[in-house]
Amino acid sequence: MYTWKAKRADYWRGIHAEWHESTGENSDENDASGERVSNLERLRTAGAIYIWVGNNISDQLFILFVTNLLSLLGVDSDLVRIVQFKTPDESGLPYISMSSLAPKDLRKIPTPIQLDSNLLALYKTAWAAVTANTPIEIIHFLEKHPDACPYLRYSLE
Repeated sequence: MYTWKAKRADYWRGIHAEWHESTGENSDENDASGERVSNLERLRTAGAIYIWVGNNISDQLFILFVTNLLSLLGVDSDLVRIVQFKTPDESGLPYISMSSLAPKDLRKIPTPIQLDSNLLALYKTAWAAVTANTPIEIIHFLEKHPDACPYLRYSLE
């Protein structure tokens, strides 16, 4: 966990070096965006963790990132639920982001999907593919998992 925190903080310091210098922020507990990375420890003791996502590529990649992070933290996958929003009825758009949902759409909460060991394994494999050095791993993932989550699959194709 310490290594991940240090690399993340270094990354943000590199991107926002002038911001970091102007704030005088030198704590290892804060990254350059001001976020307290030490709060990640709270995830281990949470009663439940809900990942709210749309069905576009950035939200699907967010699922992979968060489930991988939770796994690295040793969080019990039984605590994780995915709230998967689909296309709002009136929009007609094929894919949406959580950021594009209006408050009235957010009130129509879909039934959360509990993360089980099979789905977690699928997400870990997908994370390894999307973070590989070459895109060939994504092609291999899609070939090996033809029935992968439809929004994830569409996003990766």
